[in-house]
Amino acid sequence: MYDLRPLRPDDAAWADLLARAFDRTPTAMHALLAYLHAWYPMVACGGWEDGRLVAAYSCLLRPLHVPGLPDPVPVGMSINMAVHPEHRGRGWVKRVAAPVYAQLAARGTAAGVGFSNAAGMRVDRHSNSYGYQVVGRLPVFVGRVPRSTQGDPLPHCASSLPPDLPVHHPDQIAFMHTGASLAHQVNNHPSRRYRVLWGPPGIIVDRPFTWNGITGPVLRAAYGPDLRVLLRSWLASLDGERLIRTMAAPHSTLIAALRELVPLVRLPVSRRGRCARSMNWPSIRGWRRAACWSIWGMRCSCRAARCG
Repeated sequence: MYDLRPLRPDDAAWADLLARAFDRTPTAMHALLAYLHAWYPMVACGGWEDGRLVAAYSCLLRPLHVPGLPDPVPVGMSINMAVHPEHRGRGWVKRVAAPVYAQLAARGTAAGVGFSNAAGMRVDRHSNSYGYQVVGRLPVFVGRVPRSTQGDPLPHCASSLPPDLPVHHPDQIAFMHTGASLAHQVNNHPSRRYRVLWGPPGIIVDRPFTWNGITGPVLRAAYGPDLRVLLRSWLASLDGERLIRTMAAPHSTLIAALRELVPLVRLPVSRRGRCARSMNWPSIRGWRRAACWSIWGMRCSCRAARCG
């Protein structure tokens, strides 16, 4: 017999299950759950068999900006779906996801969205069976930093972000942020360290990476009224870094603006976007698939949805 119960971030069994499923330590997973819970409201359900937690499913309730709507649209962002290795292939995902979907629908949530890394792509084959459809891939792009960039460097560079900094949301589908929510995401992540640059053109969030001995920044977020002006200032702020890397939909406004400044090469690495079909969809043609491309402020237009 099995039992389904709500999960709390301080449940030690949840951290233990995530550690086993994702090859991390329970301490690291406990810190991650606390961080996520403090960021946005979380709905989570666990499945127990013989007194042991064997499956977990959770969603963050996040606001989505949709052009043409006066208010943000609430969506459930699926995170950290986990099944114990000894219990996989027994239908646990569908069992623990159903109560989460019911709560999201009761709260007026419009959609469920999610992203799979390389290890999670095996699950995509079964997405339809638990209410999702795979809508496309988020490819990785790498570009060589120009020798000279005509732009003013962003004047402020720090490892944290002021919570009162205004976040500009352009006329496209995007996860919404306030200065406080973006500051929490950047400042308090338990295992990642970000660099934040900001000034009149907008806000840039990146983090360092090394590839074959070459260092450079991974562009994680860009917020500004004119992305080309903002990205030019970001490139002018780089000091001795030779490569840049980012992940975004191929027809996103971010990639379009970046291509005007940097020759980009698409790598054979990607994440997949998933969309749940059983929520309270607004009557806006095409937005639900485009929403699945939105990640970490790497925004895109509805055109990008048709690439999936």
